[in-house]
Amino acid sequence: MTRNYENFDWRDRLTKLTRIILGLEEIHQKEMIHHDLHAGNILLEQVSFSDNVYPDNVYVSDMGLSGQVNDTNEDKTNIYGVLPYVAPEVLNEKPYTQASDIYSFGMIMYFIATGRPPFDDRKHDEDLANRIMSVNDFRPEINEQIVPKCYIDLMKRCWDSNADNRPSATEVKEMISVFYHSYTRHPEYKYLTEIGIEKDQSDEIKAQFELAELIREEYTYSSSANNDNQNNRNDDNNNDDSYDNDDDYNNDDNDVSDPFAIEQAIADEVVPNNNDVSDPLEIEQAIADEIVPYNIG
Repeated sequence: MTRNYENFDWRDRLTKLTRIILGLEEIHQKEMIHHDLHAGNILLEQVSFSDNVYPDNVYVSDMGLSGQVNDTNEDKTNIYGVLPYVAPEVLNEKPYTQASDIYSFGMIMYFIATGRPPFDDRKHDEDLANRIMSVNDFRPEINEQIVPKCYIDLMKRCWDSNADNRPSATEVKEMISVFYHSYTRHPEYKYLTEIGIEKDQSDEIKAQFELAELIREEYTYSSSANNDNQNNRNDDNNNDDSYDNDDDYNNDDNDVSDPFAIEQAIADEVVPNNNDVSDPLEIEQAIADEIVPYNIG
């Protein structure tokens, strides 16, 4: 996911989203609010040692700012979080709610769909905050040709300016499950009819994801071909060079400008490959033990 985003297909993306929303749903079912949900707080644990296998487990971490719903001790004058993921009502100094977490999840959906952080084309400053607060639907731009329409529709519901219009974590989980089962034609297809999704609806969802996946594959092939051509040109140039070019060496392993790389670096440090903590429940408890009560008096 970190190193080869172009190869991260739509089935993988939906799988990871499902695991993230399951974690958020559990937080909300405990009558809690995360307060600081963003891509950097999504930890990916790679159980396999193969570089070709994506991380097997996903965890929602950094519960230090979490708090109870209707927390009377919450300081409404302090705003926490990564600006592009902070809901407009919170920027307007209204209380954090579970709907605020859903807004943040909508930005994570954008991140996973595009491989880019939201609002990465502008400064994260007061001007951006004012635009998010005052301009209806001022949200990151999305290329509707490469992302399924049903996915975009759900994402936009999550980041709706009106918190009351946002779906619950459970509703988001159910919709992502519909996307996954429709796209993969999972054996549990009967599940879709049981929740009121007709075959023609499922077929349309499947078609949208198949088109998005086809475009992704074509882009990946094109990018790979371009990279091969560039590498061949570089090899030709290097063969002609008689000087020591160590100063021009670029160590990609140290490049953490890619947010996915930052995300993986955090995961590698917080959740190492350790057999003693391979059980998700143990890791979840370890994170829970580090919770700092959000109680500012």
